[in-house]
Amino acid sequence: MSLTSKILRGAAILTVSRVITRLFSLVAILTVARWLGPEEMGVFSVVTLMLAALEQLSETGLRPAVIQRQGDISRYITPVRTVQAVRGIFLGLLVFFTAPWVAGFFSSPKSLEILRVIALVPVIQGLEPIFETLARKELNFGPIVKVQVVSGLVGLLVAVISAYIKPDAWALVYSALSRVAISTLGYYWVSERKLWTLSLKWSALKDLHSFGFWMFTTGVVSYLFIKGGEWVIGRMLSVLELALYQMAFLISTTATAELAAILNNMLLPMFSKLQNDREKLSKAFSFSFGTISIVTFLMAALVCACSPDLYRLALGNKWTPALPLVPWLTAWGVCSVFAGSLAGVMQALCRPKLFTQTVFLMVGLMALGIYPMMQWLGSMGVAMLLAGIGIVMQLIRYWIVARLLRRTYWQVLGHVLIPMVACVVAVTLVRYVVGTTNQATGWVSLLISAVGTTAVYGLIIAAAGSRLQPSLNELFGRAKPMFAMIGKPSIADGSGR
Repeated sequence: MSLTSKILRGAAILTVSRVITRLFSLVAILTVARWLGPEEMGVFSVVTLMLAALEQLSETGLRPAVIQRQGDISRYITPVRTVQAVRGIFLGLLVFFTAPWVAGFFSSPKSLEILRVIALVPVIQGLEPIFETLARKELNFGPIVKVQVVSGLVGLLVAVISAYIKPDAWALVYSALSRVAISTLGYYWVSERKLWTLSLKWSALKDLHSFGFWMFTTGVVSYLFIKGGEWVIGRMLSVLELALYQMAFLISTTATAELAAILNNMLLPMFSKLQNDREKLSKAFSFSFGTISIVTFLMAALVCACSPDLYRLALGNKWTPALPLVPWLTAWGVCSVFAGSLAGVMQALCRPKLFTQTVFLMVGLMALGIYPMMQWLGSMGVAMLLAGIGIVMQLIRYWIVARLLRRTYWQVLGHVLIPMVACVVAVTLVRYVVGTTNQATGWVSLLISAVGTTAVYGLIIAAAGSRLQPSLNELFGRAKPMFAMIGKPSIADGSGR
């Protein structure tokens, strides 16, 4: 297959699979949250914060470094896997022994035993083979998709059955454990290189150290920016407020987070293969970023327009206090998608330090503003601050990428202007119509919001026509091969050879 064909086929496969697996996870969380309520979900919110913190603080950055590296990578495989295994064991022990302190920090004694059991998650994840990294490098996503879909389905079934038998936070614990266990076993099953052995000879990793360090630093600082507000909310307010904020974050960013995950899988390997041809890299970025902008703003419009009805139908009225947070967190979700695309360019050109520096700036602004915003507006202040900083930082990153690709600032910014206007107009118009139609309630209101938002957004995009970047004709022309190749077999065998 040509590089373009593999990219298009991979994008189609990843999109379908991520939608399916995330739908499994979303159904599980929404079902359990409706049965448990915000207070019981607050217990599990503490657990998710702890795991996410340790995951970022111990991320080595070696796997992305392997993907970015060109040439023979066989000497890196066993050492990288060894580091991942050691890291997983260390994380598990850290979660277990710090559980009392974390539960006390959030004044949530119910979280103690759950934290000690969930410590098994990073240990199991650390035992995964490096198959996924090798498959991503070769843009061979088929086997990854199979494993993710099966593990997601198992996690859904375990969560729903456990919550039905006993509605408490343990249902999500059992779901998480079953999901990572199936995932780890699945990757061993599909991998031709079983790689059971470990190696303490890590000298081969010296070549990856610099790139991996900046990837690690970016992950840690990004966590401090995105999740730091949740630690403050849980400590200064309550785990109930933390659960409401996390649910709003989930609803607002699920679609954009999945798109960002797909892009992170696709763009770094794609841009890395073009790193020595700046003109081709610039064209690839322009097309991908413009397409991402159109899709992302449509997702954001649907989330903002449909959230009031979705909350009441899926979660019940006890979760509606989180509704005012949705527009602000949705704005942050849009920024995070664009950040992934911009980071892909910087990393492919071996300039990960540039992206990390912008994240440091974001953390500094968050540290300065979070306390006064929390005192003034509570969790709403945190959401507003997150969105505001994200928007400002995108404008700065556009300038950096424009210089790297030798383009003008307005050529980069122009990709987002028309979709952004279409998003704002569509949401404003549809919410006004629904608000003045008192007869439209429940599923009817949700349907009107979804169809109306899509129609208005689509009409504005269609009216823009050739003024879009890329134009609609170019977008449709390149989309046809993607759908035609979904069912074609890939040449890559998934072995990483």
